[in-house]
Amino acid sequence: MPRESLKRDIAIIGVSCIFSGCDNPHTFWEKLANGNELIEFYTDQELLESGVEAKTIQDPRYVKIKTFINHSDSFD
Repeated sequence: MPRESLKRDIAIIGVSCIFSGCDNPHTFWEKLANGNELIEFYTDQELLESGVEAKTIQDPRYVKIKTFINHSDSFD
């Protein structure tokens, strides 16, 4: 095909991401720019109720972080 007939270049650019507390890139960047924390922490009570042993909760190396991704059942 002659080069002259290929003058209809098209670029399709898209971004998709899901982070804890954010369903789209716009929300993610907005929260990031505003300094919002996207990570939450479990309370000791929540951990105990979920079956984590007390000695594990008291271990200074144990990280009590929780993050949730909405619609995680929609991933391929």
